[in-house]
Amino acid sequence: EISGGYRGTAWCPTKADGLGSAGYKYGQGDTREETVAWKAGFDAGSKETLSYRDCPFNQKQANTDLFTTIIFFLFIMALEKVQGEVAEAIDEAMQTAQDYTIEVEDPGENDKDPWEWKNFFEERFGPVTAVTVGVKNGRLIKILGERKAMLRSLNMIGWTNDKDDDFIAEEARTQLINGDKLDEGLLQQTHEIPGWKQTLQGFGLLQDSACACRKLDKLNQEIKENCRKKVEAGGAEPARVYVTFELEQSQRDCLEVMSVGSILALLDIKKPDMFVKDEHKHIEKEFNGNVLMVTQAPEPEDLLWENMDVEPIMVFALSMLYTTIGACIVMVLGGIVIGLTFAGQTALAGYTIAFSNSALPTIMKTLNSFEPHPTVTQQQGSLLFKLVLARWTISAIVVYAVTCIREFDSWATQPKIAGIMNIMIADIFVSPMIRFFTGLKIPQRFILPAFAKTQESANMLYTGSPWQLAERFSDMTKTLFICFFYSSLVPYAYFFACGALFMNYWCDKYMLLRRWQYAPKIDADIVKTTRMHMALILIVHNIITLHFFAGWPFDEVNHENKYDIDGAAAVDNYGATARNFTECDLDSCTAYNAAEKELWGKGLFIVFSSRGYFNEDQETAVFMYQTMTIIMVVIICVIYFGRSNFNEVFKLFVGVPQDTTDVARRPADPEKEYFMKGEEGKEIKSTASDVDWNAYIPEINVPGLQFTQLATRLPEWHKITFTMQPPQDIEAAREMLGKELYLATKKITISEDGDVVAETCGTAEAQIVEEKALRNGTYTNVKLEFNDVLPKKEKAKDSEKAWFTENNLSWTANKHLKCLNAYGVAVPATYRQNSLYYDPILSEFTKHMLFSRCMVFIAPDRQDVEHMHEMRKSEMMNRFTGTTSDIPDGPPAPVEEAQVDDVNLQFAEEGTSSVEMSPPVAPPSPAFDGGIPDVMPPPPPAAASFDGGDGGIPDAPPPAPVRRPSGNNGEEAEAPVEEEAPVEEEEAPAEEE
Repeated sequence: EISGGYRGTAWCPTKADGLGSAGYKYGQGDTREETVAWKAGFDAGSKETLSYRDCPFNQKQANTDLFTTIIFFLFIMALEKVQGEVAEAIDEAMQTAQDYTIEVEDPGENDKDPWEWKNFFEERFGPVTAVTVGVKNGRLIKILGERKAMLRSLNMIGWTNDKDDDFIAEEARTQLINGDKLDEGLLQQTHEIPGWKQTLQGFGLLQDSACACRKLDKLNQEIKENCRKKVEAGGAEPARVYVTFELEQSQRDCLEVMSVGSILALLDIKKPDMFVKDEHKHIEKEFNGNVLMVTQAPEPEDLLWENMDVEPIMVFALSMLYTTIGACIVMVLGGIVIGLTFAGQTALAGYTIAFSNSALPTIMKTLNSFEPHPTVTQQQGSLLFKLVLARWTISAIVVYAVTCIREFDSWATQPKIAGIMNIMIADIFVSPMIRFFTGLKIPQRFILPAFAKTQESANMLYTGSPWQLAERFSDMTKTLFICFFYSSLVPYAYFFACGALFMNYWCDKYMLLRRWQYAPKIDADIVKTTRMHMALILIVHNIITLHFFAGWPFDEVNHENKYDIDGAAAVDNYGATARNFTECDLDSCTAYNAAEKELWGKGLFIVFSSRGYFNEDQETAVFMYQTMTIIMVVIICVIYFGRSNFNEVFKLFVGVPQDTTDVARRPADPEKEYFMKGEEGKEIKSTASDVDWNAYIPEINVPGLQFTQLATRLPEWHKITFTMQPPQDIEAAREMLGKELYLATKKITISEDGDVVAETCGTAEAQIVEEKALRNGTYTNVKLEFNDVLPKKEKAKDSEKAWFTENNLSWTANKHLKCLNAYGVAVPATYRQNSLYYDPILSEFTKHMLFSRCMVFIAPDRQDVEHMHEMRKSEMMNRFTGTTSDIPDGPPAPVEEAQVDDVNLQFAEEGTSSVEMSPPVAPPSPAFDGGIPDVMPPPPPAAASFDGGDGGIPDAPPPAPVRRPSGNNGEEAEAPVEEEAPVEEEEAPAEEE
């Protein structure tokens, strides 16, 4: 209880002090419910009475609630300004690829040449740093990822262990790994499945390795058919093109000129000159006769490359379809609740609401997973809408509708108030605790590892739990929605909401930093949407509170009209019941007129005239809320919905709204980020050594795989050179080195004098091969060198290779981290191991026709990048440990970055480029979902430490781990430890090399 009468409006604060003396028992049922005579009924001789609550309206409570509403409204306005400034400051403080890149959403089906795109935009807007042509291969890379995950899963359940129940014959395993048609008879030799079990497996039950193999075989055939169709059609068609400029101003000029409304681009109508500056009106806007739909590109990490092959109109249609299905599900559940309430089954209706609150988030997330959005931001925004719709409707709106329709007079009763309070209390403790203990994954960490068949499957049990920002935002707004929905009845709601947000904050903070998986980066759009939801909550609060105050005190009596009737006549009419009437004795009784206080049924919404039963305070409060509601609706619609709607209409008919902020320039303050002596005031180039930008390199995250999977060909960034004895047979020597270094032989070049060059993809892979070469005492002059990564125009136009630096990737490979290859061996998690391009199932196809292509034309000087990383490392050590590390005095004198046409850049086989790539010197940061705690032992060392064939999956199975838990008999089987050389793969088509 709170002093000063603020027990809560529904508890009648004006009568709170007199509850005891009046004989009422506070908080028990309808103890304030009284019975009075009905004037019209008494005059007509009727014995009907009216329900009366002696609880006059309290103006103090209304003023306090209105003051709270104004404070929250001002808070939302301030939040809009502060968060906008913070987002802008973050954007200006960190230069990313998005600041320099534009996206072309409608390239022509033959516009596949990155050089053509480069020349088109470079001639008009300035130097181009990189171009990525993303093709419509979303379904292909998705099922390639699923195939890799299925192979990993089969290895984890022990399909290579002949003493395990899930053992699969080696010939069948080879067929599945290579993508050949599975011989069903090989499965039947080891797995005789009863008919009843086959029936259950058809429904997804009792799955085993044989069933998984059949699914994998179907997936393999789909992959081959998909590839065959694309090759026959001349390759995958372009879906998106990403052009990265050297200067941020070039990107803005391009958006001003080339950005066209969606409708105009669809009709191939150029942008009206009235929206283009005079100095840009002469620029030709068509590309091969196509009016391009150009927009600002999202961040590379925000892209969902697996959805690239879905047209925007189809994305919109599918989003509307699944959103409608979700709305229908909510309506059906709400209708069931209303129907049960009308049938008198209130307890069952309550259980239905509880079930709906638990099931709807899962249902909405499942529906949202079928929507092929091109970015994570759009995917999360769609999910946020569905979750907000579901949670708001079931948590408050359905309950409110049922009560208003069925039992409007119950709002002021103890059961109703207690029910509202129970919902809020559960929000404080139950939801955070469920999320906390679920995230701890206690069974997975302390019970299930004992039953894991392989180390890898045990490791997977220790990975973090997935989470989605949309779900957390919707949960927060649900708490605010319930609070403001009922705050006029239960002012305690503000304290409950404060407690719920406090508990959720600390629970989420712990889970975010310790238990949850790493989530992809998204922009601030979802935060803007949540602020719009908060503003909408305020409007709903004003409307609902207006109706609560207008219906006060939820009885059937007009308290402003009293009539005296004869007491004896009242006894004659009502019998002994009259003795229990309020203000009634044998001499006289007070009768009242009836009043209908539920206004929704009369079609009254916000603006309506004063009702006859209003007292003066009530009429003032209702008028204030009507006025405040109208003001807030106008302001919020203009600030939030109006601005958003204007931008959407502008994008439809004109293009992307212009960015009015200043482009990023070098600061004059040496303490600020991006300071460079002698460069003060100049624009920051995307090619500068202190700008860490990830190129638009296709990659996907696959459930069941630890690391992000690349979906493009990798350049050979490094080469290991050494000298061996001059071989008598060069081909035999290549095969010998391939076996020893575990590399594909076509990556090895040997001269007649014994000079060897072995090319690798990535620092981790190069270090492993270098170590192997050093361990052989007969090799001399072992060196790890850098290959070129930039193309020479004359020759690169005839090549289908991708060209980018290792620093342009979103994650760094680390030779100390392991992943399973197709044969169940834990090998270093190199880039090649985690690239779908090198899957052996694709060996029979011309692979460059199936994958997207990224071309980086300008790269920063490698030594400058190394120096910049050393400086940042030193700054972090000084910040967190108070110590400093020695760093070089400075990089070599700045060298102006040459244009590609003016530099003699050679291919890897022709020598070393004068513009070298920069090695990744940042700490390893793979997209690993959770990590393995110290209590879990590391995976056992494998006999073969590297899979270096042209495929991420070697052409011949490396040796199995030394020991592996067996099947039901509990024995351990010794595995062979000798290394096998990878079988030489087929030569790739000439145009690929």
